[in-house]
Amino acid sequence: MRTQTSSESSVHSQQSSTPLLKDAAAEDQDTFLQVIGVVGVVVVVIPWIAIPVIPLGIIFFFLRRYFLETSRDVKRLECSTRSPVFSHLASSLQGLWTIRAYKAEQRFQELFDSHQDLHSALNVGQGGLILSYALNIIVVFPWCIRLSIEVENMMISVERVIEYIELEQEAPWELEFRPPPDWPNNGMIALSKVNFKYSSDGPLVLKDLTTDIKPGEKVGIVGRTGAGKSSFIAALFRLSEPEGRIWIDKILITEIGLHDLRKKMSIIPQDPIVFTGTMRENLDPFNKHTDEELWNVLEEVQLKEVIEELPDKMDTELVEFGSNLSVGQKQLVCLARAILRKNQILIIDEATAHVDPSTDELIQKKIREKFAQCTVLTIAHRLSTIIDSDRIMVFDSGRLEEYDEPYVLLQNRDSLFYKMVQQLGKAKAAALTETAKQMKSSTFHFSQGGKLLSIIELAEELAASEFNSWCNSEGNIQMMLSDHVVMNASNGQILILTVFEIAL
Repeated sequence: MRTQTSSESSVHSQQSSTPLLKDAAAEDQDTFLQVIGVVGVVVVVIPWIAIPVIPLGIIFFFLRRYFLETSRDVKRLECSTRSPVFSHLASSLQGLWTIRAYKAEQRFQELFDSHQDLHSALNVGQGGLILSYALNIIVVFPWCIRLSIEVENMMISVERVIEYIELEQEAPWELEFRPPPDWPNNGMIALSKVNFKYSSDGPLVLKDLTTDIKPGEKVGIVGRTGAGKSSFIAALFRLSEPEGRIWIDKILITEIGLHDLRKKMSIIPQDPIVFTGTMRENLDPFNKHTDEELWNVLEEVQLKEVIEELPDKMDTELVEFGSNLSVGQKQLVCLARAILRKNQILIIDEATAHVDPSTDELIQKKIREKFAQCTVLTIAHRLSTIIDSDRIMVFDSGRLEEYDEPYVLLQNRDSLFYKMVQQLGKAKAAALTETAKQMKSSTFHFSQGGKLLSIIELAEELAASEFNSWCNSEGNIQMMLSDHVVMNASNGQILILTVFEIAL
């Protein structure tokens, strides 16, 4: 019997694998070209993809190189152990009659088993177990990866909770020292060397701010975006703790609780806030006012008819963000809320920026009527809304660069306010300048009960006889220079009749 050698078996094996090699090489080239085409199209559409693709391609090349070297060694080992099995099997088949004639079946069976054990020593049970688990891994492993990714994503919520827990807490709502119930009754604000930033490691947004706002004064606040206008208001409300000192009616705001501070200042924001709930809850969330007062204030802001047409009137539920009200109506709700609070300090953040002209006119009128004796701070994006202010603050890069009467600032061609007005165009600038001039010539103030009042406001407050008596008394008049004031040529006394008639 001629026995087939291992070399002959290897030659036959190589000859039989040649078609497979051709097919594998062709398939490899086809797949490689597909990958190049896909990557090329993606890079052409989104060139930024090339940034991660290039390093990933290099990493893939080195991983392939390492895998190739290892797989070749494994393949050689597998082939060297497989050749004796195939050689013995081929020889046994060719000499089958001889083996049977010499009754050598048992010896050849044992020899085949020894070759087989060298190639793959694994019984059927173990093989079946491994295959079943291997097939199960194909399903379980991707699911495990997916669940682990979902858990990691869900942990972001936990991270956010931990982040909020570690945030620096606000000051207490209430402290042992409580301001008087009628505080502030004048509305005087004073700041000394105030620095302000929104976080402990953030940049300063207000720098060395020292100024004062007189009782009952109307102050406009202007500046470019990021100049510090809103930060000034944030410092007053202590949204973050300011450095320096801020007094309101001679009480240091850092010595009282946040609740005592914030409830004493009203704000009408640029984006009106309407809470989910009834109209009654939006106007009077703490249930401190009667229905009559609520209806009266709705009538003041011309919302009474609108609310009466609702199914449940003031008990009608407002949807989230008040989407069943227009922007102008929501702004009027905020105005009504501020009127009900009757605070001595009102802050307006361009309340009429997104409303129609008629609503704008109504809001401006009610602010002048209802807050005539209050301290009013108005953040302005439209200069026409603050040109009639008593004084104007001009912020730039967190610093208070200018603070004076509008007409005085407009007389200085180097002032920031003058340049801001000139950017509006010649016609608009001329109109604003004329308005500021008229306000300066027609506005004069008196001291009454610690407040600065214009003569018209004072005439509205006092009866005619009291008004004349008050003006003629010595030491009351601080300033009275106006085209509307008439002097008595015989005795030099001021005649009040003209101004009082204007007030009426």
